[in-house]
Amino acid sequence: MAAVFGAAFLFHTSPLGLGDIYWHLAGGRWIVEHGALPSADPFLYTLPEAPDARQLLLLRGYWLAQVFFYAVHSIGGDYALALLKGALFVSIYAVLFRIVRNAGAHPLIALLAIAPLPLLFYRFDELRPQVFSFLGTLVVYWLMVQARVQLRAGNRWPPHLVALPFVMMLWANLHRGYILGAVIMIVALIAESYRYALQCRFMERRVFARYGAGVFVALLASLVNPCLGSAYIVDLQELGHGTYASIDEFLSLWAYAKLYGVPLLFYVPIAVMVGTAFLLVRRWFQAHPAQVINLAGFSLASILGFRYMIIGVLMALAIGIPHLSALLDRLTSRRQPWLLAMVVSVAAGILYLGAQR
Repeated sequence: MAAVFGAAFLFHTSPLGLGDIYWHLAGGRWIVEHGALPSADPFLYTLPEAPDARQLLLLRGYWLAQVFFYAVHSIGGDYALALLKGALFVSIYAVLFRIVRNAGAHPLIALLAIAPLPLLFYRFDELRPQVFSFLGTLVVYWLMVQARVQLRAGNRWPPHLVALPFVMMLWANLHRGYILGAVIMIVALIAESYRYALQCRFMERRVFARYGAGVFVALLASLVNPCLGSAYIVDLQELGHGTYASIDEFLSLWAYAKLYGVPLLFYVPIAVMVGTAFLLVRRWFQAHPAQVINLAGFSLASILGFRYMIIGVLMALAIGIPHLSALLDRLTSRRQPWLLAMVVSVAAGILYLGAQR
């Protein structure tokens, strides 16, 4: 485990190069110096003095991440930001590992699936507020799964359900992608309602009511941010309007891979998502309806927009690794030395490439 996460940390502590980080640092500095959030862009004179909802969301929707980045930079400069970037990406992989281990996956199978991720995600290797949405998506999914398990075990108010509103409130002030957390929570409620309607009553009515109450409070908590619910409104307005058509990361998965001449950016994510779909079909009676809905939704979003590829792959792995481990249970018990050698070999490769970067 140390080899995999250590190699991933080194890989993601590469130098900062994207221009967005400097805009976020300047925004964080402005907020700290003025003790307020901007009501107009302080760095441009070509925008109107009274920005519309979308412009205001861009100015205020990342305020906490910007202040955090600025504080880290003030303490340790560029080196501290590079270390922070490595720590955030390793946190993503660590949460994914915890999710699949809680679901019963063998640790070596989990590590073997996670170890190559830095190579697949190198296009996302940037210190931007969107990293908090990569992490937040997994955290909310994990909290919802664990809350369901604990509720079924008789815990009236499990800590994972209690933590959900605080996570959503924090996420809503770090990045506008918190709407993905809302999607995951609503999908979980729909899935449980479906099971209840089919008489698969894994939750009693009172238990389901507490589950729903936790989600409702978390949704309300997500509105506690300077933009209130404008992220929901703006994203719905922009859906299908081609607002970001000129930005490469919003191209379809295939178009992006073709543009940069890296077909593996298309074929590998598709293989992961299709493979997970096969596992769900193969273990249909052990699959939860929420897994099916989440896989379909996040896979579709990934195919339509490269920006969501990382979230689609992370969700597919969170769902698929435990099912894969269950199918390979007998083989795993007999081939542990080989699996360990494979994990160490992949980690060594990531370590080497990270050193080169």
